[in-house]
Amino acid sequence: QSVFWYGKAAEQGLSEAQRDLGYMYMFGLGTENDYSKAAYWYEKAGNQGDVYSQYCLGRMYQDGNSVEKDDTKAIYWYSKAAEQGKLEAQRDLGYMYMFVLGGDKDYARAAYWYEKAGRQGDAYSQYSMGAICLNGLGGIEKDDHTAQEWYLKAASQGQKDAMRELGLMHYRGVDGVKDFQKASEWFNKAADCGDSESHEWLNKINDSELKIEHVRLAAGSNHVVGLKPDGTVIATGGNDGGQCNVEDWSDVVQIAAGSFHTIGLCNNGKVLYCGYPNQDNSLLVPKWQGIVE
Repeated sequence: QSVFWYGKAAEQGLSEAQRDLGYMYMFGLGTENDYSKAAYWYEKAGNQGDVYSQYCLGRMYQDGNSVEKDDTKAIYWYSKAAEQGKLEAQRDLGYMYMFVLGGDKDYARAAYWYEKAGRQGDAYSQYSMGAICLNGLGGIEKDDHTAQEWYLKAASQGQKDAMRELGLMHYRGVDGVKDFQKASEWFNKAADCGDSESHEWLNKINDSELKIEHVRLAAGSNHVVGLKPDGTVIATGGNDGGQCNVEDWSDVVQIAAGSFHTIGLCNNGKVLYCGYPNQDNSLLVPKWQGIVE
């Protein structure tokens, strides 16, 4: 009955009836599934400006569902719906420009549409904007802080990829400061949401050289230094004077930290130094040799 009467109204050009008839054929409501008829009526309604029909046509052409897969037509219909403010169309249009177009990727347009959808509250678009800002894509200046803001918006909605990326940002360092505790917190949240990659990062933190019980610690005024069993050194905290620039140190057997400097004693008796006034990691005591622990 519904299909019959929707059909009568649709044939007279009522866009709402055309849309609803397309929906019924799409999902087999009161009739058998018929994707070709669904596409036919969606296109009729879409040409009259029906935003839902426009979005559905974009999805059908992107997926090749009952129509031949056609990215150009998908973008055309998504654009129609996106320009009318449909969040899902804005998000999927951003995705098309970001990932689907092969050598014709357009990061600037992807960012434009992801930002539109993100500001409407779409979590995936917020996550995508975080990635764009973090990597400086589409003419957008690379900005860790803006990336973090977008990731936090997405993570607050349970977006596990954003949680993992926040963990990675703290793991690698924000403003030169690594925070393994915050990294673990975000990795745990992402893992609880089913993110397998975050499980791997947690294992790396918990079961590798970063385990706190296996390092010797020294603390300055605003930084902490750790000596690992393999003789390398890690540091976190303030790095205004370069006091955390210990990533190239090796074969170290003892460490000490002051207000804005770090000293390391190597196994061969050599002394290493970083911090004020030598921010380039050069040695203040290059001739010191044979020092014993």
